[in-house]
Amino acid sequence: MDVFEKKILHVIQEQKLIPAGALVIAGVSGGADSVCLLHVLCAVAETLQIRIHAVHIEHGLRGEASRADAEFVTRLCGELGIECTVIHADVRGLAQQGMSEEEAGREVRYRAFEQVRAKKGGAVTAVAHHAGDQAETVLLNLCRGSGIRGLAGMRPKNGTIIRPLLSVSRREIEAYLRRNERTWREDATNASDRYSRNRIRSRVIPQLEQVNDQAVFHLGEAAGKLWQAEDYLTRQAAAAEGRIVRYRDTDGQTAFIPVRSFLEEEEILQEYLIRAVFRKLYRDIGLKDIGAVHVNGVRALALMKNGKSVSLPGGYTARRYANEIQIGRITPDPPLIRPSVLLKPEEQEQTLAFDYSGQPQSEGILLKYRLLAELPSETIPEKKYTKWLAYAKMSCDIC
Repeated sequence: MDVFEKKILHVIQEQKLIPAGALVIAGVSGGADSVCLLHVLCAVAETLQIRIHAVHIEHGLRGEASRADAEFVTRLCGELGIECTVIHADVRGLAQQGMSEEEAGREVRYRAFEQVRAKKGGAVTAVAHHAGDQAETVLLNLCRGSGIRGLAGMRPKNGTIIRPLLSVSRREIEAYLRRNERTWREDATNASDRYSRNRIRSRVIPQLEQVNDQAVFHLGEAAGKLWQAEDYLTRQAAAAEGRIVRYRDTDGQTAFIPVRSFLEEEEILQEYLIRAVFRKLYRDIGLKDIGAVHVNGVRALALMKNGKSVSLPGGYTARRYANEIQIGRITPDPPLIRPSVLLKPEEQEQTLAFDYSGQPQSEGILLKYRLLAELPSETIPEKKYTKWLAYAKMSCDIC
């Protein structure tokens, strides 16, 4: 077994990327990285007792060159005795629906990988991202203003997606292929400066390697440390969520966050706590449309007056009440005292208790009030515990 193959085998075993005896779906574009991945998987298949099924996506973006890539992958898999599925996709058509060609291509690939994996009964899908791709991802996300999760780049294993080559460089990959006289296809679009990732690859990373020739690997190491930090903060946020956040039992999609307890948490944990709440509220539709602006908007409510609100994707609203933030599909501007509990002018005084959202409760005495249609003719008495308020002019909650 080649020394490079042994290195990848060690990574797979140490990080437990592939269960013994599993079927592995391998994404193979025909480029050096994916061809390397396929050859290495074949080399370690007997040791790991795994089976391999290749998937190639023909994006329809490069005409004859794309079709030649598909033929190359089909022929290669035939030589290796590997079953291969080729999927033809209209990436350009999908890109016209509001996303870039890069985003559309990624969406098509991963959707196809998952469909084949589910159909064939595969345990995991192996993709060929390497250390250079990791460094590009970290730098790209840094430029876009990402948080810790974005700066951590890609995980070696994320659900059913595995990346066995994430710790090796493009130079190592090409050296392995040449040493073993393996051929691959070159994608001309990889040299185009049209894409942000390509500009980082061709311009930024070479400059960083002049500062330190191990810059790519150091960026990968930093990403690994950031994943540790991300996992730790996520666990701490889950614990805080369990302590202080309650959800409405009837639908589970309305959250109540007590302001005092929330503000006692560290600022960075406040952000992760809100994200934990979002994950639960948006479990059915996902967090694709949730960004930092929404997290920061909810955080800011903790320092605002009652009645302030923030609109969120999916028809949700976050609203500040007297002592808590409520997140859910809330009717705009609900008054603290509901019309159903207001007294008619002819009724006598009434005593009610209220929760923070203004709903009357069955026990406790918080407020004794009387609603009058007009001011009494007599002089209003001045008493320490009696206050007269113009209800129509009130702009905040009674508390």
